This record gives sequence, structure tokens and C-alpha cells, in this order.
Amino acid sequence: MSCKMYWKDLSIIGKNTLPATATALPYGDKKSAMADDRTQSPYYLSLNGHWQFEFYDHPLLVPTDYYKMDYCDGEWDTIPVPSCWQMLGYGELAYRNVKYSFPVNPPQIPHENDIGCYRKVFNLPQQWLDDQVILHFGGVSSSFTVYVNGREVGYSEGSHMPSEFNITDYIVEGKNLIAVEVYKWCVATYLEDQDFWRMNGIFREVYIKSEKEMAIKNIHVLADLDHTYTDGQLSVDVFMDQPSKGGFVQLEVLDEHKQRVYIEEQRVKEKVSFQHTVKTVMKWTAETPYLYKVVLTLLDQDKNIINVKCVQAGFRKIEVKDKQFFVNGVSIKLKGVNRHDTHPDRGYAVTREDMLEDILLMKQHNINTVRTSHYPNDTYWYDLCDAYGMYVIDEADLEMHGIVRDQSLGKNGRAQATLINSDPEWTAAFVDRAEKMVNRDRNHPSIIMWSLGNESAYGPNHDAMSAWIREHEPTRPVHYESAVESPCVDVVSVMYESVERSIEQAKADDNRPYFQCEFLHSMGNSMGNIREYFDAIYTYPRFIGGCVWEWADHGIRQWTEDGEEWFAYGGDFGETVNDSKFCIDGMVTPDREPHTGLIEYKHVIAPVEVFEENLYEGQIRILNRHDFLDLSHVTIHWELKSYDTLIASGSIGDLMTPPQEDEMVTLPIKVAKEQEEKQEFWLNVYVVLNKAYSWAVQGHEIKRQQFEIVTEVKEEAPVGMLEQSFVEVKDLEAYVVVEGVDFSLIFDKTKGTITSYAYNEVPLIEEGLTENYWRACTDNDQRGWPGRTDSDESKWRHIGLHDMHKYIQDIQVEQGEDSITIHVVSKHAMMSEKHVFKSSVCYTIKSNGHVKVDVTTEPLIELAYIPRVGMTLQMPDGFEEVSWYGRGPHESYVDKKESALVDVYVGTVDELYEPYIYPQENGNKMDTRWTSVVNGQGVGLLICGEPTYNMSVHHYTVQDLYEANHTYDLQPRPETIIHIDYGQSGVGNNSCGPETLDKYRLLPQVINYSFQLVPYEKQKGKEMSIYRNVCNK
Repeated sequence: MSCKMYWKDLSIIGKNTLPATATALPYGDKKSAMADDRTQSPYYLSLNGHWQFEFYDHPLLVPTDYYKMDYCDGEWDTIPVPSCWQMLGYGELAYRNVKYSFPVNPPQIPHENDIGCYRKVFNLPQQWLDDQVILHFGGVSSSFTVYVNGREVGYSEGSHMPSEFNITDYIVEGKNLIAVEVYKWCVATYLEDQDFWRMNGIFREVYIKSEKEMAIKNIHVLADLDHTYTDGQLSVDVFMDQPSKGGFVQLEVLDEHKQRVYIEEQRVKEKVSFQHTVKTVMKWTAETPYLYKVVLTLLDQDKNIINVKCVQAGFRKIEVKDKQFFVNGVSIKLKGVNRHDTHPDRGYAVTREDMLEDILLMKQHNINTVRTSHYPNDTYWYDLCDAYGMYVIDEADLEMHGIVRDQSLGKNGRAQATLINSDPEWTAAFVDRAEKMVNRDRNHPSIIMWSLGNESAYGPNHDAMSAWIREHEPTRPVHYESAVESPCVDVVSVMYESVERSIEQAKADDNRPYFQCEFLHSMGNSMGNIREYFDAIYTYPRFIGGCVWEWADHGIRQWTEDGEEWFAYGGDFGETVNDSKFCIDGMVTPDREPHTGLIEYKHVIAPVEVFEENLYEGQIRILNRHDFLDLSHVTIHWELKSYDTLIASGSIGDLMTPPQEDEMVTLPIKVAKEQEEKQEFWLNVYVVLNKAYSWAVQGHEIKRQQFEIVTEVKEEAPVGMLEQSFVEVKDLEAYVVVEGVDFSLIFDKTKGTITSYAYNEVPLIEEGLTENYWRACTDNDQRGWPGRTDSDESKWRHIGLHDMHKYIQDIQVEQGEDSITIHVVSKHAMMSEKHVFKSSVCYTIKSNGHVKVDVTTEPLIELAYIPRVGMTLQMPDGFEEVSWYGRGPHESYVDKKESALVDVYVGTVDELYEPYIYPQENGNKMDTRWTSVVNGQGVGLLICGEPTYNMSVHHYTVQDLYEANHTYDLQPRPETIIHIDYGQSGVGNNSCGPETLDKYRLLPQVINYSFQLVPYEKQKGKEMSIYRNVCNK
């Protein structure tokens, strides 16, 4: 056995590790330092790439001499670094939210511990032989011992923070061997019980750098503002190694145009301090991320350059006062998201390209804050946040959720957590995590709060972390949700509180701001009632905002034998202890396709909002919700439509509305309140960028908004008799057979529905209209997991909504001059159970082939609320083209529809399906006026609402979706299934959060709704004409 047992010793956090410092690589000249391309530095050598690797599932199996140069690793595998070994097929790949992967008995760790052994041979640059050589690991899970040329160098733990070792005394000229022993678990794993896939390995970059004997070892940059927020106050502390060698440190500050702002030179000493006032400084905010370059040049006694380091500086001031959160003297709102390091193919090992993709998407969707849940990120992430403009809550690598939740450990399930949080033997481990985070990240202007971790209860060791931060970096407030009202935090942070509770908190008598560090749980088809949260945020100064949980689904990309892509979640790799699909809770898919919740979030939190004043006269009010920018960077396009016909359009391009102020605008339109005939008028407003930015192209849409201009009809036109007459009508014992000039219809009395409906001999119905009260339960319906007894799904199943049978009570047939009416009364129940609903459906079959359907449904038992009320029909194979006049193009629900405007849209049945990794209710279209579903020849059905309905069209039944656990479980049916719903309950946030708001629930009551089925042949504009005629519009 080779491995040392440091990983079992609570007293050992690291051996021979260097103190954490701010990231600043040495370069050979100023130009290279400012360009910050590490590959061009003569003092940098990347060790990323192929490493030799061998996996052992027990410490006793590790060879005693694998770390020596003469050890033969020819039989070992070759793997990429950075990587996570589980993603490459080694060890158990498991997703766990709360539970630990081993018996909880801190600080004990099982001796049965997976170990990954790595070897890498590299050539030391000749010019480095006289330098100090530093080995850098960006992130290793969970801990590791490192060897160089057969000698132990040191040990480190703390998975998500860098570890550095001085290996000067271990290297030799020419070839050198680095061997690394990575442990799956260590004592510190008790502090790393985050909600994510449990992975291990060297998952962040590895490199070596060289420093001269006299070197700049650390840089502290404080770019503050004066009390008027006008002038910049720069303070730079430079910490030196071996200052006795003599020389100079030159400080130069340049603006974004590389124009010198300030230059000063001082003799080297242990600590060299610079102070300077920058008059009328350009300030950094998330909206205006202006960065200065602070260039530090180390010179020898003769003023020759030894090397150059560069740090970005953003001048800004963070303050918590008057119950609010201020940046540069302005009270701001945080419109945020929680982000994990996650990739569907590489796990924790995210690349710079991955990080860039994330921040661009966030900026394009109006997000201004990210919480690094629940650990410090790679330093490049903060560079991106500095450059693109993103507020950051930097979180320590600390979570003990599994101990907090373990009810066997003591009263309230918090006894063991309190022991750890209170135990002085753990204090150093706690403080070490705060210290490393702050010392590395303190120079980044994007960081506006330090967070002590996540869901780890609260105790004196958190106080110690907070005290250390306040002593060493007091310019930013301290955040920690579990501390709640403790004085160790400067912001009162909570999770998943309801809108009602948030308003109570916002009114509370506490001078600290109120913040939801996690809310709007984005699991599956979710993120209902965003608007209500942000109405409260904008209304109450103390409610400073929140961060959605979370950014990306954590699905692991897999492929079926047939080559179909799918994404795995907990339990899919055979792990017995897992938290199932609770990791599939992002606003984007694993490969970064936005879910509709993100689209809705974008439009609700947009920094520009439009309000109606007098739409008949074209008067609107434009509110600038930016905190620092006026509106000169946007253009507002508008269009006035009657139904889908464009009447007028224009642009507003000269807005200068100041931040947090509004402006009245009158558009050149007039709409009479009284119309000769029924009209629908829509004013659509689009706010777009009028120039390109680093994160978006010119014309990028920031916000879309729609207003209905409601009009009245002077006098309703009388409805005339139909000119056509029936060809034949047969009222038989079991059927009603109707034939017209160009249609035929059969109504089956035994089933109480239409079973055959043809237009010009083209069959339109495979299965007739059937009442439906069920939906494929969303994650929120299930409260995160199927089968939970406290979920809506469980309540609905208990009364049989998933398995309703129709029991016909009465059928009456009446024939008129130009129509036939069939009235069906039914009751609905799960077999052998009580009746739950009574329905009365009246089919009026007109001589022109139109079928008017009037439905009344009423509950027969006491119900809290129900998922859906509507009807379903199936069309035969081949009906693939769908167009509709309603909200779109994406799905919409009663509590998630602002971003979906009413218009005419066209797509295929497949395109109307919105895939969720865990199949569920999807694709609903609110406020639909009409839907057309036609075959390749343009023949099909037009479904007209009286006045509107909810529509969805799929190749799957509700039961298909409900019974599937993964997308590969779904096999598309050839038939087209159409849902015509009075309505559905909202999607809410109840997988981890408050229940759906009452006003968005479909309450059990007598419900009446109507629609018409019209067989037709598609022509441009024909649908709207039919809709307006048949529905007397």
C-alpha cells in the first residue's frame, strides 16, 4: 500500500501547501500581461492533457512504488485531465441531494475508499532551472497527495479551491514525473455534501509556473469610491518574496483604451502599498462593467524587467444600509440564478468555452446575479463576470445537508450538525474554506457578497468564518442562509418562501436586506408566478431579489442502442442510494437549450417595462428598470394588429429615460372603442439593442410585451339560417348517422361521442371527443418525486383522476331544420369508486358540417383543486401541420404566459412538443382562438373557441407521457392527439417551494365552455375568416 492516511485525519487540512493568493500569472512584458494569454507567458506550462491513470477500489491495492520514475505504467489507461473519473467509466456514478455516500459518523471515513492514481511526465523548460517552480491544481475531488520524481511533496483537501506547492527542490533538469493520488473521500467530505452528482478526479486545470527568487507573491487591489461616488480611491498592496534582493515595483493604471491614468514606482520591501485618487472615475456595475488594468512591473536594481503581472480593477462601492443593498450609492435589485459546474459529458470539468456559453446566455436573458452554488468556481468564471457584467455571490465550499437532515442524530435533525459547527476541532477546516476563497477572489469587482456556504445549520464555526472575513476583507457583506437572523450575516437570506411570506419579511423591522438565495425552483415544467415575486421585489425596498434554483439540468448524456440521445439522472447507473430526478431542475437543458421558464424569467425581469395608459389614443408609459443606464442603447419597435393583420408599425429610437424613471410616449395610432363589428386589436412592443455588445448582437430582443385593446360592437349582427341542408340523417338504435354535401359523421350512442367524421371522404377523427380531467403530472405536481403521499399527484390519484371511466346517464337526440342536437349526460369515476364529475355535452351538428360542442362539467365530491378540465380527440395518421391563433410560439400556462404573445403561429406536431428529460405535461397554448390541424393535402379540422381555450397537440397520449421515466420510453404514435381544454391549473414551483397560488388553481365548480369543429381545406387567411364567421366574431 502506497497511500498515506492524511485523508482520515481531521487535524490535517494540507501539508506543504502555499497560502491562497489572488490569481496573477507572471509575463515577460507589459503587452503580454495586459493581453492575459497564458500560453504566451514564458513562465507558464500547462499540464492539461493526457495522463496515465489507474483506478483502485481500496487503499491496500495501490502499488507501493507507482509514484517513482522507474515504475512501469505501460498497462495503465490514458485519460484526459481535467476530468472526472466516473464520467470515464471508473467507480460509481451517483446523484445524491442530501445523503452522504458513507455512514455518517464524523470525523470517521471508511477505510474502503476508491483511489485514482495519476502519472504525468513533463520536460522542465531549461530557463526555469534557477527559478522558483510552483505546481498549481485548480480543483481536485476530494483530496490528494502529490509526488514529484518519487518524493512526496504534499497533501491538500477542499475540492473546489486551488492548491499550490513549491516544487523547486523536487525538480530536475529535463524529464520530471508528477504522480498524484486522489481519494474519493476524506474527512473534509463531511463539509462537501452538495446537491450534485458525486464525482472525483482532477477536474480543473493543472499547470506549473515559475517565479524569480524575488517575486510578487500576492496582490490586493481595492478599487473603492469616495463618499460622493464620483472619484475612485485605489489602494494596492503588493506582497513580496525575498525583497532583500533589492529592486523596484512599478504600478501603472490604464483605462479600457489603454491610456495611462496613473504611474508610480517604489522600492521593494515586504509590503509595497500604493494609493491614488482617480478623478471622475468610470464606475463598474453589472450594467456598466468598466475595467481598468493595474499593471505591476517588477524591476531589478538596474531597472531591468524581471516580470510583469496584471490585475483587472473595477471601481465600485458595496453598501448595506436602510434595509437595502446599494451599489455605487444606488439601491439595486438582484435578478439572479444559482449555477453549478456541470456538463453532460464532462461533469465538473467545465471548460472556458462552457463558462463563456453560460454567461452569454445569462446576459441575453437579463440575469444580473449568479450565486456560485455551492463552492467557489474556477477563476475564469469571475474574469468573465468582471468583463461581461454579472454580480456574484461567492460561496464557500461548505455544505452538510445530510447531517442536518439525519433525524437519527438528535432533536430536530440538527444535533450532529451543531456538534460539527460548534466543535473547535473543526474550526480550522471551516475558516480555511473562507480564507482560501477570499484570498483568491478578493480582487474581482463582480463579487458583491461572501457566502459562508449552504444548508449546514449554524454554529460558532460559522461565526469564526464571518469574523475572519470581516477582519481581512470588510468591503463586502457576509451572506449565509442558515444563519437567518444571526449578527454574523449582513443580509437576511432565505429559501423558497412564498410571495405572501416574502411580503411579510419585506415589511419586517430589520435594517438588513431580505433576499431569497433560492426560489422559483426550476424543475421540469415549472417557474409559475414569477411576476408575483417581482412585483413584490419592486414594491418593497427591503426585498432585494433572489436567485432561481437553478441554472442547468444535471443530466448525463447517454445513447440508446439505436443511437437515440437521452439524459440520465439519479438511479440510472444502478446506484441504490440516489435522489432520482431531483437534479433535473435547471432553466436550461444539460446542453444549454433554454426551457420556457427561462424565457418567461427573461421577460419578467427585463430592465425595460411598458405600461398602458390610454391605448385608444396610443399612450404608453415606458419604465426604465436599469439601475445605471438610460435607454439610449435601446430601440422600441411597435406594431398594431387587428387579429393577425398588421395595421401600423413604427419605432422609438431617441429615448433618454434615466435609470429607475419612466417616460410617457404617444404612438401615432388611434383605435375607436366602438367598432362596427367585433375586432381584436393587439399592440405589440419589442425592446431591442440598437448596437452590439460583447454579449449580444445589435437587434437582440431584451423584452416583448403585448396589450389587448378592448373594443365594443355598436350592434351585434343577427345570425342567419344556413343555406345548406342535410343529405341524409339516420337516428338508429346505437348510432346517429349524418351526411351532408361534403361531410359525413357517425355518433356512437354507446360511447357517447363522435366516432367517424369525414370531409370530402377524408377521415378526420380516429377517436372522438372524450372528457379529460388528468394531465401527465409535472415535477411540481409530484413535489419532486413520484409517489409522494403529500403531493397533488397522490391526491388526484386517490380520487381516480388518472383512470376516469365514463358512465353514460342519458342521451337525447333532437333534429332541427338545419342542425341536429345530441345531448349526452355522463358521470365519471374510477372503476368501483364514487362518481367524481358529472358532464353534460351538447353536440350541435350543423348542415354545413360544423359541430358546435357545449360542455358543462361539475364536481360531485369535495376537491381542493384539479389539474385540468377539457376534452381530447385523436386524428388519424398524417395530420402533421398545425397552425393556431393564440399564445406562442412556446408553451404557456395560466401562471407562465407573459412571454408568449397572441398571434398566428405555424409548426408541426413534433415541434409543438417541448421535451423534458423526465416526460410530463408540456406544450400547452393559452388563450387559443383557433387551431388548424391538416394533412399534406391541406385537409383537416379547424377548432374554433367560443371565445378561447387551451390547446396542445402531440403524438403522445397523457398516459404515454405519465408512464414514461425518460424520453427514450416514449414511442410516438402515428395519430395526432389534440387537447381542447377549458383550462389547466398553473405549473407553480412546488417541487421545492410553495404551492401553486390559489388564483392559478383550477377550482372545482360548475364550468361551462364551448368550441366548434369545422372540417375544411386550408387556404391562406381562411382560418381567421371561418373563425370570425362561425363564432359570430
